[in-house]
Amino acid sequence: MKLFRYFIRLPRSNVYRVACDTTSRNCSKWKPFSLEDELNLDVKKSIESKWGNRVYGVNSIAMLEQQRKDELEPSNKKSYVLSMFPYPSGKLHLGHVRIYTLSDVLARYHRLNGQKVVHPIGWDAFGLPAENAARDNGIEPEKWTRENIQYMKEQILRMGCNFDWEREFATCDPTYYKWTQWLFSKLWELGLAYKKKAYVFWDPIDKTVLAEEQVDSDMRSWRSGAKVEKRLLNQWFIRTAVFAKELSECLTTNALRQGWRDIVDVQKHWIGPIKGYFTDCPILISGVDSKSCRDEEFLRLWFSSPDILQNGNFVILQPGHYLNQSEENNLHIFDNGVKQLKVFIRNPITGLPIPVFSGSNDILLPLVPESSDCRMDEVLSEEEYGELAGQESYLSKILSVLPTAKKYQGVVDEIKEFKYFHSSLKLRDWLVSRQRHWGTPIPAIVCVDCGHSSMIPVTSLPIKHTKAPEYPVCYNKKDSVLFLCTCPKCGSSNTNPETDTLDTFFDSSWYFLRYLDPQNEKEIFNPEKVSPWLPVQTYIGGKEHATLHLYYARFMSHFLHSLGMIPEKEPFKTLVPVGVVMGETFVSKTGKYLRRDEIVES
Repeated sequence: MKLFRYFIRLPRSNVYRVACDTTSRNCSKWKPFSLEDELNLDVKKSIESKWGNRVYGVNSIAMLEQQRKDELEPSNKKSYVLSMFPYPSGKLHLGHVRIYTLSDVLARYHRLNGQKVVHPIGWDAFGLPAENAARDNGIEPEKWTRENIQYMKEQILRMGCNFDWEREFATCDPTYYKWTQWLFSKLWELGLAYKKKAYVFWDPIDKTVLAEEQVDSDMRSWRSGAKVEKRLLNQWFIRTAVFAKELSECLTTNALRQGWRDIVDVQKHWIGPIKGYFTDCPILISGVDSKSCRDEEFLRLWFSSPDILQNGNFVILQPGHYLNQSEENNLHIFDNGVKQLKVFIRNPITGLPIPVFSGSNDILLPLVPESSDCRMDEVLSEEEYGELAGQESYLSKILSVLPTAKKYQGVVDEIKEFKYFHSSLKLRDWLVSRQRHWGTPIPAIVCVDCGHSSMIPVTSLPIKHTKAPEYPVCYNKKDSVLFLCTCPKCGSSNTNPETDTLDTFFDSSWYFLRYLDPQNEKEIFNPEKVSPWLPVQTYIGGKEHATLHLYYARFMSHFLHSLGMIPEKEPFKTLVPVGVVMGETFVSKTGKYLRRDEIVES
């Protein structure tokens, strides 16, 4: 109907047809035709080619008129209509078309009802596909990505969607990832980002680490389909578990309106029951010499009540923890299979060292919550803690060897104050390190001499990529001088830039806020400018992101709200979930997903 409307308004004496190549946007000279001619596909495309950009394109007459109307007639009625961030894979698919059609219809509806509407679009541009394509085709990831963006943008314009193109950006723009790096630095400054040695899931095809949420029930990578491996690596994490109770409670409030039912159920299961507390305790080697404390290594300690800590005698370590995998870490193995490790942790309330016990996988000991590394020596009620309390009787194994175990006797000078948080029994922290080039460089340095990691000053952001795919390199904001960093712990200038990049879900965890202030060069966004539009009125996208993007965006919103930067904890009000488009999938013997044109029939 839209095409026909503009078609019939043309004067009868001056009706022309454009000869167009339907595979491109190039049109030849106009040719006369009659209104009695059939309104076929070629005619429709001709009219779209001539009038489309004036109606719904970048800087279209309709958009300019809407902007002038907003300036002359400011409306208190506002609506933020948002479709999920597209990845520039090269061509639009049916899922894109469905989502953008829905958002465009809703945005037009609200405008026709006199509301002031924000309807932005941008590009979730970092990620492995670009890096893999660059490797396979011998081109730079950025060149591949920018070409895809341009092509997909032209496709969206041909669809007739009326987006706010003046708000457009890509996550690979330095003007965007400067503030992604700032956000990571802020988390680190407040103790919510840290680096730790841990067993992680490794994708052998994409050759990178995966967060737990990115591994399916068959232990396969969500992207490549490969069977994941476990590797022990130093990785960056975000303490999302600190917000576990808040994130769980808000799932049952009125902050989340329509469309969230299935997502709420999935996220409640993912976060798990909130019971007990946790704190992070530094690891001690000798248990006596304070100099032996590794300030960047800790064990997450779970306990049912802070009162338990004052009289705690030992802690029980997860059997699968990396400290329990090497015989070199064993101080003594007792006849009943219980092991005392060489490491201690510092009691957060008394300051005294506490011995750490564990056992081999076939030795039954009291269970430790999935979310933590160890737990205190206390007897849990099966009525309150269910399966977690199912092996409390085996606590006697450690109690029987405790008199002969190596301990450290000390006097408690004072009861110390310490930070502790409500604990999920399941939720682990967010693993954000990725071993790839095409991503937001983590703005950190690593000291070669002492191993300490620290942030690069925010005044030197953004830290940009080099063109070589091996490593990102630290550059200052003038892009000309290598940023020389000294270790703040030992003073050594023998430092290297962090070579890991951030998970792309970190990039997309806050993009909806930048849309509201996309040109701001002084701060991540102006709180006064974004507040009137929050939370997002309508969010349209796939429910398959329930434990990925939607969870991470909720966490980031809660974090920014705690800083007073945004008015609401929850980022999105009404969710319009769309289902997954089903189609044939080809998988190799290694688990890698293949395109149809990569299949060879035998």
